[in-house]
Amino acid sequence: MTEIWLEKLAPHEPITQYRHNLTGEDNGDAHIKRQIMGREVMVAVTEGKMDFGPWEQIFYVANCYCDVLADIAT
Repeated sequence: MTEIWLEKLAPHEPITQYRHNLTGEDNGDAHIKRQIMGREVMVAVTEGKMDFGPWEQIFYVANCYCDVLADIAT
């Protein structure tokens, strides 16, 4: 659903609607979508796997840099 909502706010086409795309690129909409959604997310990890709730998802990952925080019981 998030993807549909974002596409309505900043549609990819027509690509001529974004001044950014005059440079030859066609990702002007992606810059707006990133500003709306932010660039960082914190995900719970349980037994070495991402632990999403029933309505959580990651729908885009690029240049992923992960800091791993561990709570180790002693």
